[in-house]
Amino acid sequence: MKKNYSLIVVLSSLFLFTGYLYATPEKQLKSTLQTDPINVSFLQFNIWQEGTSVTNGLEKIKNVILDVDPDIVSFVEVRNYNGEDWTTKIINELAAEGKTYYRGYMDGADCSIISKYPIVSSKLSSTSAISLFEINANDTHFIVATAHLDYTYYACYLPRGYNCGGSSPYDGWDQIGSPEPQPVTDIATISGQNLGSQRDEQIASFINDSEGESLPIILLGDFNEPSCLDWTSNQANLFDHNGVIYEWATTKSLKDDGFVDCFRETYPDEVLNPGFTWPAVATDKGSTSWAPNSDERDRIDYIFYKGNNMSVTFSSIVGPKGAYVHNVASDADSDNEAFLAETLPWPSDHKGVYSVINIPYVEPEESVTGYIITNADKIPTDTYIIANYKISELAAGDKAAIYMGSNTPGSGSAEYELTLTSDSATIQLTNALTTGDYKVYLLHSDETNIIDPVAFSIIDATNDNCVLAPSTMVFYTDEDNVNNTTISIEYNDVTDPINKDWIGVYPVAKTGYSGSTIWEYITSNQGTSTVNQDPHFDTHGLGLYKAALLDNDGYTPLTGYTYFYVIENTATAIGKVSKATELKTFPNPAAEKLSIEVKEGELIYGISIFDLSGQKLLQQPFDGIPSKTINTDKLENGLYLISVKTQNGFIIKKVTIKK
Repeated sequence: MKKNYSLIVVLSSLFLFTGYLYATPEKQLKSTLQTDPINVSFLQFNIWQEGTSVTNGLEKIKNVILDVDPDIVSFVEVRNYNGEDWTTKIINELAAEGKTYYRGYMDGADCSIISKYPIVSSKLSSTSAISLFEINANDTHFIVATAHLDYTYYACYLPRGYNCGGSSPYDGWDQIGSPEPQPVTDIATISGQNLGSQRDEQIASFINDSEGESLPIILLGDFNEPSCLDWTSNQANLFDHNGVIYEWATTKSLKDDGFVDCFRETYPDEVLNPGFTWPAVATDKGSTSWAPNSDERDRIDYIFYKGNNMSVTFSSIVGPKGAYVHNVASDADSDNEAFLAETLPWPSDHKGVYSVINIPYVEPEESVTGYIITNADKIPTDTYIIANYKISELAAGDKAAIYMGSNTPGSGSAEYELTLTSDSATIQLTNALTTGDYKVYLLHSDETNIIDPVAFSIIDATNDNCVLAPSTMVFYTDEDNVNNTTISIEYNDVTDPINKDWIGVYPVAKTGYSGSTIWEYITSNQGTSTVNQDPHFDTHGLGLYKAALLDNDGYTPLTGYTYFYVIENTATAIGKVSKATELKTFPNPAAEKLSIEVKEGELIYGISIFDLSGQKLLQQPFDGIPSKTINTDKLENGLYLISVKTQNGFIIKKVTIKK
């Protein structure tokens, strides 16, 4: 028998906003912008299978971070063993020590970041080897990318007389020759094996994906390949290079694209400061060498930056001075290096790298494309279509228009049109469409597209599975608490009994239905399923999410998606949410000033203003006052969200600025 469903998402204690994620930071109140350059400290840290390779590895990793105290950490070899979110675990460990970090992790990657600054967007590179996160550090936005590149075809072992995990005859990792290693020094052979890896493709994809990025970029990672700046003529007869001079492809591609190697920029002499990060001496572990009869020391962990007016002010190796040389722990060639945390128990076979980078404020660029999204993929008949949109600048005659089937602007009649009154808003369109496929367009008065249209379907809820998104589509989250935030999802199964059907919530970029951020069984034919977000939205970060109802057979979707957008990375619980009618704002529209009053018996303890992208423009705390008039003269014309914190929770209301 066919099942029929409707699904309504209702969010309590967690407020969310629906809209496409875009890379350019939004305009803020000019009076609150911090435009001076800032110094941000970074730590690249290969954690050797999440610290499981050593005793009490998680604690050792925590102690290194406490000692170094970086602003942002890039972790490599994040496995999430036993279904446990490792990045959340380390954040919780640090929180118990009084350190607060935001979490950045993308499904499908084995690297993650933690950041003292909010993470405002995230994405995975097309090869899944590199995760990218946009950071907002006191109004200075920049991209942090964390990479773990292919470890096979490790061709720097060939000159040392070892196979490189490559193609025949150099597959495996055994010594070449006996009793002593027999070096392979032919450059064509070394290059051919090196390019047999996926590293060059992984970095090429990253460079291509970053083309045109206006924000500063910081790339950290374990590259599993030496630097083109290290295997020079000066090092040719050192460290078992056996005369080989070679520009390793991965770092050369980055250098050619304008990326700066922080360590080598700080210490340009590759002999005085070789900067070895592999193989490190791990505490109480024994040898970490893969080529025990050679000197395999190399610098394969990096921090790079790219952007105008950036500079590195300090760099250091993090971890022990010792590395394995011919299978013996040795401090040789470390006298000129700067070390941090060198006396602490060390949990990894890699050393870390630390750099402080001076990052300039970059004036945000105007988006010329914007975004639009409807409240769901599939919408039942007699249900209003809700759309959230943003465009760069409103022009006279701009409008939203719905076209059915193959009809398009200029070659068919619109089913519905609505004149736009601001450059960003949540708009209610129509509930009078018949079943079929549609697209909603944003158009100029001459019928040309402002942005690409978005598709949706109208379906018969009595015969088809359906999903209904919340009618408001505009929410946000506060920063006061961390736990117990819940999402209430209303569902309806009109025909069949429920047998462990379930709700799944996913980041919008997630493909397939396995690996949900949150999931919960439903317990009746219709009702409300409450799922606890902790710690998932807090840890998965800012972004567009989607929810669907799935069948008990595993991952068969019974509905389309409904969409919602987590505004602030903390995604915290904020108590009761009062109705907007309990908040009086005037005048509305406002121009230079806006007055705010709460109902009798309540007091104002804080006011925040957001634009409809979720960018916080203003936040003011108060000691408990019945009313407040705030200046809005720096706000541009448009629609905004105002959040008022009272002793009983929060009140959210839309206000319009029109001058």
